Amino acid sequence: MKKLSKVSAMLSLVIAASMALAACGSTDSYEEESVADSVEESVVESVIESTPVSDSSEESTDGVGATEIADALANTVWAGMDDEYTCFVMAFTDEKIVLAADDDSSIEGYWGVKDNDPTIYIFKDSDLTDLDSQIPWSYDSENQLMILNEKVYMTQTDYKSFDDVTDALSKMAVAKKAQDYLQNTYWAVASADSSSIMAFSLKGNSSYMAIYSNNELTEADLTWAMDYDYLSFYNNNNELVLSYNWDMAEDGSTLKLTDSEGNTMDFVKLTDEEATNIGEYLGSLANAS
Repeated sequence: MKKLSKVSAMLSLVIAASMALAACGSTDSYEEESVADSVEESVVESVIESTPVSDSSEESTDGVGATEIADALANTVWAGMDDEYTCFVMAFTDEKIVLAADDDSSIEGYWGVKDNDPTIYIFKDSDLTDLDSQIPWSYDSENQLMILNEKVYMTQTDYKSFDDVTDALSKMAVAKKAQDYLQNTYWAVASADSSSIMAFSLKGNSSYMAIYSNNELTEADLTWAMDYDYLSFYNNNNELVLSYNWDMAEDGSTLKLTDSEGNTMDFVKLTDEEATNIGEYLGSLANAS
């Protein structure tokens, strides 16, 4: 039987993760949103929604860009992927916005948001009167998560300007290769005495996670997202459950995850046989200790 990688800080780390999973509860399996392929539609066009320009002076833009959210988004750069592993980068200045994808499609304009309105509006003019298109979105400022049109999961990067968009897309290409490799894989790590074990699978946008600790098995169905720096797990309400800085061995056999406090876990890739029933596998490891 394969010996799992051991880490000294594993026990407390796994217990903390187990509590996080227990708080979110075991959920129904995540159903992936399908994105229709179209040779006539660019990737960016599949995310935005074109809006007819209105000549009506009664259409108010009062409050657009004047909310706390607008202040938080100014001079930030976001990166992420959709469920087909297409890379996206979106950058904001105080006034302008650019959304670019790895198929070289992009849209640029002047942006605004309204209070209690889950939409990013893109205008052709700086006065925010000539509406070009809009992007339905949800935004979690606490967890720094943005979801565009229920398709693209994005997290905030350390970049600050439009000049960084190309570099951010280049880094996302690295994350894309890692995400392609991680598809349909299973990973596990154990404490030194195997009393605490954590394992997860990655398939599509869904992740099954199991944690065996204190002779109890905690399971949850989650969604996952990845960028150049972080591998993050969310419940079905898109609330952040766990997030780790990631690194992978050159041969792909080990996935190193580090939490915000610097604690590191070296996950090893499981075989198909070991992954057939993760719950039983974890229990067998613990009972063998």
